[in-house]
Amino acid sequence: MTSTKATAIALIGLLLSTSMLYIAKGYTSSNQLITATANVLTAIYAYFANNQTNYYIGTANPNAINSNFNTNSIITIQDRGGNVAGNIIIYGGNWINQANNALQFGVSNTIYDSNKVLSSTPTDTGVIVPAPTIQSYIKSNTITISSVSVPPGYPAGNYTQQITFYLKNYTYGTTSNQITANVIMYVNGVCYLYIYPNTISFNSLAPGHYTPVNSLVSLYDNGGNTQAQIFISGGNWINQANNALQFGVSNTTYNSIVSSYGTPLTSTPTPTGITLAAPSPTNPSTSNSIYFGLHIPYGTYPGYYKQQIYLYTSC
Repeated sequence: MTSTKATAIALIGLLLSTSMLYIAKGYTSSNQLITATANVLTAIYAYFANNQTNYYIGTANPNAINSNFNTNSIITIQDRGGNVAGNIIIYGGNWINQANNALQFGVSNTIYDSNKVLSSTPTDTGVIVPAPTIQSYIKSNTITISSVSVPPGYPAGNYTQQITFYLKNYTYGTTSNQITANVIMYVNGVCYLYIYPNTISFNSLAPGHYTPVNSLVSLYDNGGNTQAQIFISGGNWINQANNALQFGVSNTTYNSIVSSYGTPLTSTPTPTGITLAAPSPTNPSTSNSIYFGLHIPYGTYPGYYKQQIYLYTSC
């Protein structure tokens, strides 16, 4: 009995162990694959560097081609986060006086990138912003305002021109958003002086002779924008064969009208009382006159004499 019982217990133990082993082998692992797809669209975006929109480029003069501008004349266009290259497209509007919007001059007075004329029609600049990448998602390029021609007579003040940019990729037919810069330029108050003729001949005169003040010199301001006061000065009359032979500057006289006598010329710049009216866009040239006379002192040595006369404007 004892032996049989022991055997039975042993068998039961073996069966339990076998059953437990079988249960452990019932756990297994498995891998499943999911494939994800996405179509990345072409994209192109336009920004100004530092989100700048106002560009004060400096000062300019009327009736002049102005090109000495500051670094704000360099406008940086960026693509932040697109994925294709883009040609910079540009167009603009007239220059407008900020104090009087009726005072305007043409869009084509602006030259960019040395020799390209700005137009009101979108134009490919030929400048390309490269395609951003994951490693370098901001790409840029620049357009430079090279010169601005301010027409004659436009008054002093701030003028603004709006210039619009966008990017275009021709391969994919993709265009960016449009961005607009306010380009600001201050036109200086300026007066110019042109004279005609620039020589006066009193012909041959005897010592002691007075000539009336009737030798005309015409004064012009061609294209300034401010009223001008005329100042005058001069030097002695000098014998051209012997510079030591001279007679005084004050023997020349001047007046704003034909007269028998005038104001004696001096070596110090002196106001003449003559003005040139300010030119304007509708009247870009103004004029006035000055007349000269001469007295030859008694005893003046014979010969050919010359005097230099200087005319100045103040405005």
